[in-house]
Amino acid sequence: MTGSRAHTLSVVKRGLSWVALVLLAVVVLATGWVLWTAYQVNRDLAAAVADAAAVRESVELGDAPATEVALARLKDHSAAAAERTSGRTWSTLTHLPLGGDDARGVALTSGVVRDLAADGVAPLVAMSDTLDAIVLGDGRVDLRALEQLRQSVTTGLTAFDDANERLSAEDPSSYVAPLRSKFADLTHQVDDAADALRNADTALRVLPGMLGASRPQHYLLVFQNNAEIRATGGIPGSSALLSADDGRLSLESQSAGGTLPRRNTPVLPITGAEEALFGPQVGTFFVDANLTPDFPRAARLLAARWQEEEPGTALDGVIALDPVAMSYLLAGTGPVQAEGRTLTQENAVSELLNRPYLELTPAQQDAFFAGAARQVFDAVTGAPDSPADLIDGLVRSVRERRLLVASFDAKVRRDLAGTPIAGELATGRRGAATVDVAINDATGAKMSYYLRYAVEMSSTGCADDRQTLAGRLTMAQTIPQSEAARLPDYLTAAGHFGTEPGAQTDAVHLIAPTGGAISDVRIDGERVPVDVVDLGGRPATTLAILVSGPEPVEVTWTMTTDRRQSGDLEVRVTPGIEAGSKDVAVRTSCSAPNGS
Repeated sequence: MTGSRAHTLSVVKRGLSWVALVLLAVVVLATGWVLWTAYQVNRDLAAAVADAAAVRESVELGDAPATEVALARLKDHSAAAAERTSGRTWSTLTHLPLGGDDARGVALTSGVVRDLAADGVAPLVAMSDTLDAIVLGDGRVDLRALEQLRQSVTTGLTAFDDANERLSAEDPSSYVAPLRSKFADLTHQVDDAADALRNADTALRVLPGMLGASRPQHYLLVFQNNAEIRATGGIPGSSALLSADDGRLSLESQSAGGTLPRRNTPVLPITGAEEALFGPQVGTFFVDANLTPDFPRAARLLAARWQEEEPGTALDGVIALDPVAMSYLLAGTGPVQAEGRTLTQENAVSELLNRPYLELTPAQQDAFFAGAARQVFDAVTGAPDSPADLIDGLVRSVRERRLLVASFDAKVRRDLAGTPIAGELATGRRGAATVDVAINDATGAKMSYYLRYAVEMSSTGCADDRQTLAGRLTMAQTIPQSEAARLPDYLTAAGHFGTEPGAQTDAVHLIAPTGGAISDVRIDGERVPVDVVDLGGRPATTLAILVSGPEPVEVTWTMTTDRRQSGDLEVRVTPGIEAGSKDVAVRTSCSAPNGS
């Protein structure tokens, strides 16, 4: 019995040993499989990132064969990553207590990238082949090509919206740091792309009608001059009548903004808040209509004053752009000649906003500006060197609110509402998540060419869903007052409006969120009293800031939001002479934002 039992125990031990070895082998193999699969997934996704960059580069270069190859690789690599993470074994990994969240995140990322490659990127790449067909030359736009373009954009938008929804529903807070960072980057890029496509879809929906598909259209085209800053960008230095009929564009009746004399009374009734913040001239002088940061309101004032001089033409809206936007467009059109000068992407701003005031008489300036506007218009509506770069320039101009459109058609106005191209002063619910810092020149000169400014804002506290915001604005000029005083009188105003030559005075308008408040306003650390008025439900005040050299002037203030605003906020800042946007995104300090 004893020997038999010993033998049995020996057999059991050997059996258990073999089982242990088999299990160990299974574990090793499974671990190896997981590591190998993870390596392959990582390799495929890294390759997909490189493929996406190659697609973008080849599209920008107009290299169709290279684009086709890069897109095929993007589809293959993203599909391979998605296939490796979509099986039952990988699904099991997502339920493990350790690393399960990461496995789920990798699977989600792989699936999103695969679907975007097939359903989002591919239609947009196909769209790039139709860009050359849109502008037919000689001021003509192919409306049928625009419709085909919109179909591609709509398809791409659907894919990016779906991806955005899937990514937004995932909580990546428990991911390992490298994956969390890459996930956040992907989410941000997809969100940005969806916003851009949404704006493009809106534009392509309204463009045929605005280009005269059903009846001739007439727009007041205003050129904003950032050298004398206004709340929407710059003084309306010149204007023209832009007409569109079945896709054919023409530019007529060019004139300098200052040729429309000041009225004794406002061209349209202005509110008490508008008069308190911007002065009565917002309604009496054409070049002061955009002292208000609300472009639709400025457009109504501009159009009403223009039509007093040109009563025979009923306007359908107002379009505005500035020389910085024109420089973006020149990247696509190539250089143009204007009054003996060559305008390029690199020199357009200085050539249009500074050199004329140093070298030309006022009459010569007007001729130069009119010629430049005509040549850029002809180049944009002619045969651009790079349609893709031209589209990029238009998109960038809209994103930075340097290209603005106010339509007097109620349906188009509704379609554009809330988009950057509308240039509205946000009110109501949207205004509750918005701060505006608007700047207007009060020197009566072209000193804003030398103005530099920046805005900072942060949410410093949250109580009862009401946020406290700390704001800071710095303003300086690139040239000392002693040197600037030697500039031509047209540039400095020679002290005619109360500012010493070489310095500049700017009116700064601080506009708090809807239902919020403004307090503790300081200039260089000294508290200053302010008069706060209600502008469309938003508290607003005006400060006069004297800038006299490179040493910055600092303005600080505190704002509070309405009690129901615990989400992120946006600070909209007047676009100036420097390329890029000065807008600021503010992260909420509330622990559980309701986004209302």
